[in-house]
Amino acid sequence: TILWEENGEVKQKRPDRVLLSDNGTKVIDFKFGEAHSIHKKQVRQYVNLLKKMGYPNVEGYLWYAESNHIEVIS
Repeated sequence: TILWEENGEVKQKRPDRVLLSDNGTKVIDFKFGEAHSIHKKQVRQYVNLLKKMGYPNVEGYLWYAESNHIEVIS
């Protein structure tokens, strides 16, 4: 869970998977069904929050499990 404070309120986001290595950070969100633009927005939020927390080289990915399609989110 990613926690942060916004306007005096503690907020949280829960990405499906965060992978850490010496070379960087990957955040992966698994989806089922059709692709939607809100999915990209969600992963971008995860990426931005992890960058603000100081994680190195953060990359975001959406994996649409049913079609086995992986989308890189920049």
